[in-house]
Amino acid sequence: MQMSQPLTISVVIPAHNEASCIANCLESLLSQTIAPHEIIVVDNNSTDETAAIAKQFPGVRVIKEKRKGVTYARTAGFMVANGDIIARVDADSTMRRDWIENIQASFKDPSVDAIAGAGAIAAFSLPNRFAGQAMYRLFRRWHERSMQIGTILYGYNCAFRRRLWPDMQKTLTLGDNEVSDDIDITLSLRSMGASIQFAPNVVVKCRVFRSFTPEKMSRYYRTDGRTLYKHKAGNYKRWVKD
Repeated sequence: MQMSQPLTISVVIPAHNEASCIANCLESLLSQTIAPHEIIVVDNNSTDETAAIAKQFPGVRVIKEKRKGVTYARTAGFMVANGDIIARVDADSTMRRDWIENIQASFKDPSVDAIAGAGAIAAFSLPNRFAGQAMYRLFRRWHERSMQIGTILYGYNCAFRRRLWPDMQKTLTLGDNEVSDDIDITLSLRSMGASIQFAPNVVVKCRVFRSFTPEKMSRYYRTDGRTLYKHKAGNYKRWVKD
C-alpha cells in the first residue's frame, strides 16, 4: 500500500518592530521535531532590525508589507504561502518542539478544516516549560461565550487548509480598526461551512500581557463587536454598528 505524503506546513509570522523577540520565535521553529515546509516573516513596515534579524536565519523568507496592521501583514503572508496547511503565529510566540508534528497529526482527519492551538504564558514559564495553559484556557472560554461563535482562531496559534484561502479572502476585511482579525477569520471559515477544532497539544508560549492594556482592550472590544455585526453572527448584544 502506498503511503500518503505528510502535509506540508507554511508558517506565517506578521511582525512590526519585533527585534527583541523575533529570534526566539524563529529559533523555536527551526528546532522542531519535524521541519516546517517554509517560514514566512512579513515585515510590517518595521523601523527596527526585525527584518535584518529574520534574514539571518537559514530558510526564512522575509517579505515586506508597508500598510501597517496585522490584517494587511497576515494577508500578504497567506498570499505567498504554498504549503498544504497555513499556520500562523505571532512574532513574540515560541513554539513547543512538537508544534509542527502535532499540526500535521491534527489535519490527518480530512474532516478538520482549521485548528485553534493552545496558549501558555511566557511570564509564568521557565525557558523549556509552557506554564499557564489553564489560565489561558479560562480566557478562551470566557471570550468564546461572550462572542457565541464557537472555537475562535486566535492569531497567536492557528492553522487552516490552504485550499480554503481563495474563498476566505473574498469575505475578509482589511484594516485593524475595522475588524478583529481573529473573529473575522473565524466567521469567514464558519460561513463556508468549515470545521474548526481546538487542538490542545498544539502549544505556543505567548507574551500575553503586552496586549492587556486599557487602550488595546478597548479597541479589541469595539472591533469584536464590529466584526460580529459585519457577519450578522454571534452575540447580537455585542454588535457594534458604527
